[in-house]
Amino acid sequence: MAELGELTETIQADICIVGAGGTGTAAAIQAADMGLKAVVIERLGGYGGSFIGTEGMTGLEAKYTSGENCPVFAGAYNPTAPYGVKNALNTCLNYHHWIPSHKLHEAYFGQMKEIIDWLEGHGIVFADSIAIGAGPKIWHVYDKGNDASPGGHFMQCFGAEAERLGTEARFNTFGRQLIMEDGKVVGLLAEDEKGNVIKVEAPVVSIGTGGYANNHEFLYGVSETKNVNIQALGMECRDGDDVKMAKAAGAAMAEGLGTVMWCGPVTLGAVTATWTTDAYSAGVQPTLWLNQNGERFCKEDLWIDDFAGAGIAVRNQDRTFALFTETDMKRWEAQGPDGQVFSFGTSGTPLAKAREDLMNAEGCHVGDGYYTTCGGIKVNEKTQILDEEGQVIPDLYAGGSDAGGLYGDSYDVKFAPGSQAGWAVNSGCLAVKDAKEYPRQVAYSAGQRLP
Repeated sequence: MAELGELTETIQADICIVGAGGTGTAAAIQAADMGLKAVVIERLGGYGGSFIGTEGMTGLEAKYTSGENCPVFAGAYNPTAPYGVKNALNTCLNYHHWIPSHKLHEAYFGQMKEIIDWLEGHGIVFADSIAIGAGPKIWHVYDKGNDASPGGHFMQCFGAEAERLGTEARFNTFGRQLIMEDGKVVGLLAEDEKGNVIKVEAPVVSIGTGGYANNHEFLYGVSETKNVNIQALGMECRDGDDVKMAKAAGAAMAEGLGTVMWCGPVTLGAVTATWTTDAYSAGVQPTLWLNQNGERFCKEDLWIDDFAGAGIAVRNQDRTFALFTETDMKRWEAQGPDGQVFSFGTSGTPLAKAREDLMNAEGCHVGDGYYTTCGGIKVNEKTQILDEEGQVIPDLYAGGSDAGGLYGDSYDVKFAPGSQAGWAVNSGCLAVKDAKEYPRQVAYSAGQRLP
């Protein structure tokens, strides 16, 4: 934990929100909807966070996935029934061997329809509801406007909405320490880029800062990965400090702290934090994948059907290599990838820049890419943080990739594509809705602070 200097400023709010990605911005907008004064603390220079790397989110029984549009999914718990909330709930919990709390999944999945409508009411536009691989057609892809990135456009619109609603945000400012009194949170100490220490007095604090994906020491320490080459994909702002901050305040970690959204081969040197490229699409195609012993270790088309499974297969090798031929490259340049790569690598659309980008690769070595960490702070179905005894730490919440307990050992992309993005927004809203239930949380808006 960082050493702090002398206090230079004190501000007051009904709720202090740490992080201005999908979780924090959703919490801020929900707070404004409910008449609460929120203060947002964000280490980057504006709204966005790691959520800008998302393309879509799970949506169940929303207008795009209800009625005649509700899919029937062969891989479901009940393959002959519509793939709605109950069917998806049982399917995902079975996939995760019932390690997650069913109450947490019920709260999340049950709110999806409302959240899709709520997002559209706050200016978010969805382009379509599609499938990833052989999964159900429930992935709600965002409209990207004139931007290159759907997630970037989403957060540009979402951040503008938070500003329109009058949210106070302190950017280039780090959350450093939770302030606890008698076992309850009463605020936060933060530090800006100049070293000024700010005290936020607030009866509620919600944490959503994106997990620990960029802290390799943390990741190797808590996950099962063997591969010596790993590559975080997305914003370089996720170091786990806020997970550690919660731990210092008495928070327990959920089972599966080391759960990671592994996604399989990334060509070292040609694919870095930004992955929506032709080089990425080429690297995950079903060619020949070998480990350090020159052995195949999975069926290479696994990525097309379940990238999380492919990522774990790569994780379990010491080193990995992806080999393809000039014939493969010419086919991709003319016809596009052999298998669909999210929304940007489409069969029939040539991978025109793949060859140029792959010239920067270090060779046929590939690392194991991952989008985010998924393990973290233990929360209940209201996203309240729990201590080691399973008791609620009053008025302290966590969501998005800072919160754990949503998965077993892997991301459920095959059954709930975009579930982590959907969880980010849902968890931010769930926290504020629960906080509103208590009179202490509206104390500052009423001009007083209740005990």
